[in-house]
Amino acid sequence: MKENLSVVILVKNEEQRIARCLDSVKWADEIIVVDDESTDNTVEIARQYTSKVFTEKKKDIEGKHRNWSYSLAKNIWVLSLDADEVVTSELKEEIIQVINSNPVENGFTIPRKNYIGDYWVRYGGWYPSPQLKLFKKDKFKHEEVEIHGRAFMDGPCGHLKSDLIHYSYRNIEDLIRKLNNQTTWEAQKWYRLHKPMHLGRFFYRSVDRFVRTYFVRKGYKDGFMGFVAAFNGALYQIISYLKYREMVVKYNASNKKSKVAVIFIIVTLISLGAARIYNADRFHLEKQTRLMMNTYVTIHAIGPKKISTEAINLAFARMKEIEKKFSPYDPESQVSLFNRQNIPITDPEILKVARLALEVSKKSNGAFDITCFPLTALWGFNTRSYRVPSKQEIEEALKNVGYQHLKLSDVKLEKDKPEIVIDLGGIAKGYAVGQAVRVLKTKGITSGFVDAGGDIYALGKKGNKFWKIGVKDPFSKGLIGYLEVEDLAVMGSGNYERFFVKDGKKYHHIFNPVTGYPAEGLAGITVIYADPSLADAWATAFFVLGSQKGMDMVKIPGMKAVMVTDSGKILYSPSPQSVVEFSNI
Repeated sequence: MKENLSVVILVKNEEQRIARCLDSVKWADEIIVVDDESTDNTVEIARQYTSKVFTEKKKDIEGKHRNWSYSLAKNIWVLSLDADEVVTSELKEEIIQVINSNPVENGFTIPRKNYIGDYWVRYGGWYPSPQLKLFKKDKFKHEEVEIHGRAFMDGPCGHLKSDLIHYSYRNIEDLIRKLNNQTTWEAQKWYRLHKPMHLGRFFYRSVDRFVRTYFVRKGYKDGFMGFVAAFNGALYQIISYLKYREMVVKYNASNKKSKVAVIFIIVTLISLGAARIYNADRFHLEKQTRLMMNTYVTIHAIGPKKISTEAINLAFARMKEIEKKFSPYDPESQVSLFNRQNIPITDPEILKVARLALEVSKKSNGAFDITCFPLTALWGFNTRSYRVPSKQEIEEALKNVGYQHLKLSDVKLEKDKPEIVIDLGGIAKGYAVGQAVRVLKTKGITSGFVDAGGDIYALGKKGNKFWKIGVKDPFSKGLIGYLEVEDLAVMGSGNYERFFVKDGKKYHHIFNPVTGYPAEGLAGITVIYADPSLADAWATAFFVLGSQKGMDMVKIPGMKAVMVTDSGKILYSPSPQSVVEFSNI
């Protein structure tokens, strides 16, 4: 069966580039252009290619605007483009072939050739720079933030080989103009979120960005444009900080000092960069981010350059292995075969994690339950086709929910009802984080950081300081405080992650296995513990139990919790300072 494709393009004053983009996708089954109050001929040009040009909605928050734009598509598969991007003939053929091959993946990243003017920037991390551009619209969502929002996707992600052409900047003038705009948005975001920003931090980040881009990632091979790209990345950090300071101090004496400081930074970039390169083989901070487990995973490792890079690559490989093994969507995984064909699970690693899950289920009186998938599907959270089911439908679904239906021995996991379906996602992410940390340790890394979409393990210290981890405010995009931790996992859960609103009421994805309805009482929870698997599972259990019962259950030695109730009250487990320091902002 042939799959149709919708191309969605967001534009604003792009009369010089929109035709080139539209020409490259005129083969698509549907083209949608969403205009953000253009004052040039962008709309008129777009209407020569498609009748579906939307002009009535002004862009507010970028991520929110993109999600709304994708909802306009009539087809399942969506290709998201900007006016400065061009689809090559090779990429066209690959897209058609992939979406018509009934893929198990719900989306695909596409490598991009990024240009400054007519120059293709090959080094410095600018290529291949893969972006999640092709996806099933019901499996994909942008983080709803003003700038640099992340992309989230349910299910496995694949990777295309053909390039997407991206004319990032028309020329140097365009680069400077965009730098000015983007740093303003970044500074405004920090100001609204009341983020604590310090000059020293941005001094370091600017130097680090330049050195990484120009030297470590070999941006110097691109000649002058390589230097421009590296210097642009360094300036982004400092200019954002200066604009933020300007908003805070209103051009007072502090602002004057900041301006003097940036001159100093620019003068010392080269000298500090040389020192950094000299010490790179002895002491190196490596950071990589990859898309897996339906989120962005970032791993830091501090140590000798070669060792830290190798350690991170091996840690990602281990997490990828776990993702595949525990996936209920991979038709070849034992979890999938268990769900679909009632074939017992015999893999020792899956049995190990399942045993931990069932222990938490028993201790929490069923608040944590890996058999809740029928509720997830009934409410539409697996497909994002959200609905409020009837009481009768919920009662029917609950007949196939209950960890008691699982029978675990030393060698296999079975079920006494074929309809029982398991999803280990509520503990498997924490387990994967723990395994990544284990790999880092085996390679000699004693200081590092693994962040799987906000589920974190802090290994050792950052120099002579604790790792500082923010605790999210469930009622805003800011923080309620921060944790200072060492060799601890910090796992969170809340009603802000996946939800929908119906008739003024909010419904989220964390279900009470007893009632069949979303759990009530808490808006967010953060669990701090040495074992990331258990921290992950107990975060869900405590959330379902609610503030009073949940706090009473925080009895495991060394485990701490920070809870935020529906009314906004912040609760702490007894004596949290015995393990971590928690400070209000």
